[in-house]
Amino acid sequence: MEEIYREMEKNKDNLKEFARLDLHFHRALADIADNPILNKVNYIINDILEETMRKIVEKMGSSDGLYYHNRIIEAIKMRDVTKAQEVMAEHLERTIARMSTP
Repeated sequence: MEEIYREMEKNKDNLKEFARLDLHFHRALADIADNPILNKVNYIINDILEETMRKIVEKMGSSDGLYYHNRIIEAIKMRDVTKAQEVMAEHLERTIARMSTP
C-alpha cells in the first residue's frame, strides 16, 4: 500500500493515472481486509468502480485521497483497526458529501 501511495504522490497532477492508482489503493485495502465477498463484488463491478473513481478525482483532485490514504496507512502500521475504520468512514463520508454538491 505504501508503494501505491508513493506512486499516487508522484502522479498527483496526472489525474487519470492518480484515479487508477487510487482505485488500486482501495483494492489493496480490500485485499488486506481478507473479505472474499468484498473482493468478488469489486471484481464484478470493476468497470463501474473505474468510471466512478475517475469522476471523483476529476471533481475533487488528489489532495483528499493523499491525505486520507496516508492516515489509513499509518493506522494500519500501528495495527489500530478501529482507527483505520474511522479514517476510512470519514474519507467515504467526506467524498460522498463533496460529490453531492454541485
